[in-house]
Amino acid sequence: MAQVTNISDYYSYRVTLFFVDSEDNSTTEIAQDNIRSILIDKNFEDLNQPVLMLSVSVDKKILNRIIETQEDSLMALTLYKVNENNPDYIGDKVLEDLFIYMTDEDISYTNELDYNNDEHDRNDLFRNITFYLLKRDTVNNMNQVINTCNRGNRSIVGDKVFIEPITMVDLLMRVADYFWPLLIEPLQHNPNFDQVVIPPVTKVSDYIEYLNDNLYTFYDSGYRFFVDYDSAYIVSESGNKVEHKNEDYSTVIIEIGELLSLDHGRQGLIVDDDNSCYRIFLPVTYTKFTKNPFTKRLVTNVTSLTSSGDVSSKNILENITKNNTAKTKLFITKSSNPNIASNIESGLQNRNITLDINKPDLDASLFTVNKEYIIRNQVHPEYDGKYLIQNVKQVFLKQDNKFKMSTLIRFAKIESR
Repeated sequence: MAQVTNISDYYSYRVTLFFVDSEDNSTTEIAQDNIRSILIDKNFEDLNQPVLMLSVSVDKKILNRIIETQEDSLMALTLYKVNENNPDYIGDKVLEDLFIYMTDEDISYTNELDYNNDEHDRNDLFRNITFYLLKRDTVNNMNQVINTCNRGNRSIVGDKVFIEPITMVDLLMRVADYFWPLLIEPLQHNPNFDQVVIPPVTKVSDYIEYLNDNLYTFYDSGYRFFVDYDSAYIVSESGNKVEHKNEDYSTVIIEIGELLSLDHGRQGLIVDDDNSCYRIFLPVTYTKFTKNPFTKRLVTNVTSLTSSGDVSSKNILENITKNNTAKTKLFITKSSNPNIASNIESGLQNRNITLDINKPDLDASLFTVNKEYIIRNQVHPEYDGKYLIQNVKQVFLKQDNKFKMSTLIRFAKIESR
């Protein structure tokens, strides 16, 4: 096994940031010294794209213009990873793009008091503010009106007409018109259709939701659609690995041990070529397990009633615990999809145990939604198993004239079915 370079010890980060004025496309640099922190939040559970939170200190006059034009102006941000031990190494671009930004702060109304008549050229009256940034191209490509009638290809042989059916995969590939590269986990259910009419939807995410909820579910476990900065994903919530051509391995094994264990105090991660996976070693103090007892007490049976009147039930037998009687949760769905109960059952079962990790020497770009995550816990072996990644936060904090990154990750245990 070969150890990957320790991100914390050998790499730091630097940032370039420009305000792009919508009036004339002029740019104003916001110096790195004025950037206080950066947080990139990838919420795979509730959102379809990353949110970047930028805390800066900007001169009031410039800041007023940034706030006034936030509906149309942009920010250009580039994030570099720098090797501190190699002075000839300029740095790899981790992120470079144009961003839509927003803030709920108002402009400053005290400029006349802050600047004397002969001090209008001053640019040192700073104000702290936080902006929320979304990648411009992702927002624009997501907001699409889709209203189509999809038919299979027709062919005539003699006096007979043949229709080649369209499949769910065919319908999903429409997403590739807006997001590429697109990684799709092989579907569990890929039914055929002679014709599919899509009513007007205004987002690509709504189009995918319509296919899953109204035609047939892609996977028994439910699905995730996430557009990261470099790839888009449609994967199940089963936690299965889906190989990506730009990644060496698609399995991450996290080993948790005692606080004083030297093996579990290793920094960074290990590339295990023999077993085709990444390994991370953590002392138990870097982790926090949380159990949710309420689902087991509140739901033991899931019943869905479809719009066509069909009833589908799923028993969650392991939820019947001591001093707990059977309880049914009824879901009324707006479609005639009979398999929707499987998605609901999976969602209820896979949120009972969560794991939070906070480690300063991990490169968060490794933790993508398509990987398989396996936990091995020597302290609490009852928590061993396969986990579903829920959230990744990259926190860049200022240290001297550079940034250091820390990674916060949340996983949910996948209950065997």
